[in-house]
Amino acid sequence: MSAWENAVVCGIYTMTPLHVSSGQAEGAIDLPVTKESHTGFPVIPASSLKGVARDAMKEVSEEYVTKWFGPKTDGKGTELSAGALVFTEARLVAYAARSLNRPFLYVTSRLVLERLLRDLRAANIKTLDPLTLPQGEVLVTDKSLEKPPIVLEDAVYSNGGVFSPELEAIANALARLLPASEDATRNRFAKGLVLVPDNDFAFLTSRLPVRARIKLGENKTTSDKEGNLWYEEQVPSDCLFVSMIGERRGRRDKPSPLSEFLTQSKELGVAQIGGNETVGEGICYWTVGPKDAASAKGAK
Repeated sequence: MSAWENAVVCGIYTMTPLHVSSGQAEGAIDLPVTKESHTGFPVIPASSLKGVARDAMKEVSEEYVTKWFGPKTDGKGTELSAGALVFTEARLVAYAARSLNRPFLYVTSRLVLERLLRDLRAANIKTLDPLTLPQGEVLVTDKSLEKPPIVLEDAVYSNGGVFSPELEAIANALARLLPASEDATRNRFAKGLVLVPDNDFAFLTSRLPVRARIKLGENKTTSDKEGNLWYEEQVPSDCLFVSMIGERRGRRDKPSPLSEFLTQSKELGVAQIGGNETVGEGICYWTVGPKDAASAKGAK
């Protein structure tokens, strides 16, 4: 049984640094990004995605928007009800890491892919069979990366990587979650995905970039009462997140609310997610794919 009546998979690819704040300081970082509590991996909350989607549909009839997302709380006694659509949080699938082999490589892990494929099966979205990737190996999708060493941030894999046709198929399938117009980025992703051990991926994503932000007072200094200095954590550009959109179970609307929404989903093409909109952060490709978009079927 599927978790929903119907569902599609979505790819969210960061074009600029992304900051979705957790709202709670962590040590010296005043504004960390939202992370999963058990893995520490960055995540985009479903509530953020639903809000962005609703805002993107503001040109559509209010009747449809209310059906998809539910009525707005206006404080005037409006009867509240749940919308027809269900949004899941967007989980990190590939992290962009500096490398000496190339300007950057896309990094994932077995745990990340296992969870992705499990979630897709639960939503009845066509996908690959359970992974048969070898444990403990550094796997690559381009044979040119087999030559040692592979350097990712501070990690050095002196034995290089092992080319994996299975990982290559997954990379090609995930690349289809980027816009069809971005062939160069799709190809870079497909040929630049590296699978590292789970602990290495967790360590890599625990060291996100931190940017110092400053608010100057009238005298252009921080010495007066209005001045302020704080530190923000960011998810870098060129990271891929995956989420799903489905319909709540038990609905029998005709036509399908999800189908109606998908006819308007082109509005999600380039979306701003998270904070710092006026300084250009959070610009993402948000691609709503077909039901088999994250499968190996049809991958180039």
